[in-house]
Amino acid sequence: MHTLNKKSNKKTVNQIQSKVVALLERCDNIISELMELDVKESQVETLFSQVKELILELDEYILEFSMESIVEKTLIESRQSDLVELIEEREQEYEDYLNTDHPYDPDPY
Repeated sequence: MHTLNKKSNKKTVNQIQSKVVALLERCDNIISELMELDVKESQVETLFSQVKELILELDEYILEFSMESIVEKTLIESRQSDLVELIEEREQEYEDYLNTDHPYDPDPY
């Protein structure tokens, strides 16, 4: 039963996982660049919302394969959960950065 499809399912799951990894890297790059630039807070918020839209894209990939085996689906959802967690951490780091004073601090000694 379903032995013919197993190979193609696995290939499809691998393709989805590589898309997830690519999106994760894209999000990470965007946020890393943000933290290096002197950008307006509103621009940052816009970019964070774009990152969250990418996460929603991942949901669509997962829904497409919701009929796949539970193990494969769990792998994808776990990867997505990692992505969401990373984005939330980065967002928190950025908020912490914004809330920290950055005065010019010459060596007092």
